[in-house]
Amino acid sequence: MNYKLKKWIFTLTAVLAVATFPAVFMYCQNADEAKFSEIVPVLLTFMVIGLLAFVVLRIILRSTSKAAIVSFLFLLVFLNFSIIEDGMKILLPSLRYWHSVPLVIVIILHIAYLINRCMKEEFAEAGVKILGIVFGCLIAVNVAIAVPQIIRNWKVEWGIKKTLAQEIDQKGQLTEKNDDMPNVYLLIFDEYANFPEMEELYGYDNAPLKEFLIKHHFNISYTHHNESIWSHIVQANMVQMDYVAVDSSTTAETYAWRHTGPLFDVMREHGYDIQILERGDFYGGTMPGLSEAAVSKATTMSGESMQDILFKRTVLYPLFRKNNMQIIKDYLTIVEHLCSNAQELERTFTLAYFVFPHEPFIIDERGREVGTGGYSGPEGWSNKDYYLGQFKYTTSKMMIPILESIITDDPGAIIILMSDHGARNAPGVTWELKTNSLNAVYYQGQVVEIEGLSNVNTLRTVLNNLFSLDYKMVDVPKTGDE
Repeated sequence: MNYKLKKWIFTLTAVLAVATFPAVFMYCQNADEAKFSEIVPVLLTFMVIGLLAFVVLRIILRSTSKAAIVSFLFLLVFLNFSIIEDGMKILLPSLRYWHSVPLVIVIILHIAYLINRCMKEEFAEAGVKILGIVFGCLIAVNVAIAVPQIIRNWKVEWGIKKTLAQEIDQKGQLTEKNDDMPNVYLLIFDEYANFPEMEELYGYDNAPLKEFLIKHHFNISYTHHNESIWSHIVQANMVQMDYVAVDSSTTAETYAWRHTGPLFDVMREHGYDIQILERGDFYGGTMPGLSEAAVSKATTMSGESMQDILFKRTVLYPLFRKNNMQIIKDYLTIVEHLCSNAQELERTFTLAYFVFPHEPFIIDERGREVGTGGYSGPEGWSNKDYYLGQFKYTTSKMMIPILESIITDDPGAIIILMSDHGARNAPGVTWELKTNSLNAVYYQGQVVEIEGLSNVNTLRTVLNNLFSLDYKMVDVPKTGDE
């Protein structure tokens, strides 16, 4: 292999290393939660842009090494433009996107001109080698650190698939399928506060829901507490119907515990089909008809995926503004599905999971968008109207319509209505209020005593009644940060 070819290969590799490092770094830092497939579009986009920049600059500058140096500069600015722009706005507060882009382009062109005129070829070549080796090593180190976690994730996912296959093969072992068994619905609304918290912290009497539940003979718990304020812990324990997940549990463990466990096992053993409806991969059961963003597994507290974060840093960020209203459309699609399909189900266990009214707070009680990108974190919780508005919308446009449709079209059904925790970041909230989640059960109009029972014990009680089982009530531990 001659020198020129080796130089071209190394230079191209160096450009690709610089272009892909941010995406690879973010994936490796979040390998316990993220799938590699989530960053593939980002990697391909950054690689194409890096290669195009290099080829164009090579034609203009007629120097492979200098073209690579300028490509590095271009990629540095391209991949971190929003951060650079924020820094510029400190000096020029009135600066807008259409001002900053031309300004940065002019600066890059001037630097490129100086590099082409003043930098010696040998110095440029040495710079390419140094930067290529540095970024190559950074990628290698991050990948090496993440490999054990990636392997664990693969084992967990393989184990889930194997377990699911075995459970499906064994479905109906205990009973023959017949039409007498009711459909069962487990409806989970993340961060939906129970009645006492709304009254104490928000001064709001959630009468629309309370009156509906009482009118339709739901059993309601007002005084119970769950074990944690964290969704991944509480909901993993719900599927396990025991307290196996704790603070020290890994993301891979809680992911596996949510996907397979006694709750699903018992239902399948009694001949039930499993239907999971959600926006995301929390339980591994997203439904057709949702947006592409709905299948993302790893998201921040404000609901952003890795793609969102990476693209929002680039010069292309205006094209990738998060469409928060799409979140509402996706959830309303699930609502419509639940409302229109109740009559068609037969011996089906439906788990529907809504990450709502969980932050980010993006709509008011009438469904109108709040701000340009919603509110989350301290900014979102400091104004009580943000949570309260989204809470009211969840009740009137999602929760009650679903319950009405099921009770009307499938009156013999069993409905378990829950949240995992309350408004955990509300100003002045206590541990007791955070863990006092919504918990109500419709059991064909019958009385089922659930007052004071945690989510786990409520599920045990319902299954005891439904299948004549003998699950004992378990003590509720206290885990998770207060």
